[in-house]
Amino acid sequence: MKVRNVVLIFMIFIFVMITVPAFTSEEKEEVKEAPEVEKAVQDPYAIAPWILEARKGLEKYRDIKLNFRGRQGQIPVWDTDLFLTNAEVEKLKKGNYKIAYCWQLYQGEYTEAIKAGVDLVVKNCNMRVVGETDANLDSMQQRADVETTVQLKPDIIITAAVDNVSAPEVFKPAVDAGIKLVFISTQPDGYRLGKEVHGLATANPQAVGVMKIRLLAELAGEDAKIGFLFYDQDFWYANVFDDAARMAIKNEYPDMQVLEELGFGTIEGAGIASSSIITRHPEVEAIYTPWNGPGLEAVSACEAADRPDIQVISYAVDAPTLIALIKGPNLTGLVADMPYQFGMCCALLGAYALIDKPAPEFVATPVVNVTKNNIREIWDLAMKVPLPQSVDEELKKIGY
Repeated sequence: MKVRNVVLIFMIFIFVMITVPAFTSEEKEEVKEAPEVEKAVQDPYAIAPWILEARKGLEKYRDIKLNFRGRQGQIPVWDTDLFLTNAEVEKLKKGNYKIAYCWQLYQGEYTEAIKAGVDLVVKNCNMRVVGETDANLDSMQQRADVETTVQLKPDIIITAAVDNVSAPEVFKPAVDAGIKLVFISTQPDGYRLGKEVHGLATANPQAVGVMKIRLLAELAGEDAKIGFLFYDQDFWYANVFDDAARMAIKNEYPDMQVLEELGFGTIEGAGIASSSIITRHPEVEAIYTPWNGPGLEAVSACEAADRPDIQVISYAVDAPTLIALIKGPNLTGLVADMPYQFGMCCALLGAYALIDKPAPEFVATPVVNVTKNNIREIWDLAMKVPLPQSVDEELKKIGY
C-alpha cells in the first residue's frame, strides 16, 4: 500500500513538472509579446495610421514633377510631407479646437469632398466645425462672411479667396482676431506664412493645364480649331493652369489653331463667351474651359446652337459634370484633382499651426485624367464620398 502511494505521488510530481512549465512558458510568451504589440500601436513618433490609410492608391499619380512656384515664389512639396504623429494627435485632442469654412464658391460634391477630407482630421483630433459660408465669387459677400464667421470664434478658417487684390482686407477681421487661416490654391497678396496665413494647399496647376491640352489634342486632333475660355480674374491657381495650357499649345501642338480667346468673370459669363465663339467661328471644333462650372456653361451653349460636334474639355468632377461626360456628346474629357486630399491637407496645416509645428510653405496633391471607364476608380480616390445615384445609374446604362 505504501509502495503504491509512493509511486502515485511520484507520478503526480512528474506530471506537474512536465505540464506546469509548458503552461508557464506559454503565459510568459504571451506576456512577452503583448507589450510589443501595444508599443507598436501607441508609438508616439509614428505617423497616425488614419493619415496613411487615406493616401493609399495615390502613389502612381505623384510621378509628375512639381515644376511650378506659388504666387509669392513658394516651393511646393507633395502632400506626403504633411503628417501628424500619434503624440501630436493626442495633444490636439485636448484642445477642443473649432474649424469654420468661408468658401469663395460652393461647388456641390466637389466642396463636400473637401469637407470630407477635413472631417477625417476633425474626427480623429476631437475638433468640431462651427460654421460655413458661400460668397458665390463675390468679394464683398466674402468680407461679410468673414466678419460673421469671426463671431463664432473658430480656431481655424479654411477658405479660398475670391481674388488676391481684395483678399487682404476681406480676411483682416480674422487676422486681427488671431484665427489661423488656411487657403486653398492661393494666398492673399502681402500675407506671410506663419503670420497672416498658416497653410496653403493646391493641386498641381501646371499639370492641370498641360494635361487638358494633351487630352484635347488626343480627342479633337493636334490641329484642332479651338476656342479658349479663361478666368479673367486675379486668381493665381486658375491663371497658372490657363497659362500652362497656352504654353502647351505653343510648345507641343503648334498646328492647333486658337480661333479666339475670351475671358469671363462669372460662371454665367462663360456661357455668354462660349456662345460668342460659336457664333463668330462656326468652324470651331473644341472649346477649352478652366473648370467644370464654365465647362457646363460651354456645353449648354453648344446644345443651344445645335452643335453636337463641338468637344468641350474641362477640369474637376461633380455629379452634373460626370453625367454630361457619360451622356455626351459635347463634354468629352476631364482632368480631376483630389478635393478630399485638399481638405485633409488644409485641416492638417491648421493643426500644424495650433501645435506650433513648422509647416511646408506649399503642399500639392495629384491630378489625373478622367474617362468614362475610370470614373468609379477616380471618384473613390478623389472624392471619398458616395458616388451619386444619378451617376451610378448612368454608368450602368453604358456598362460601367
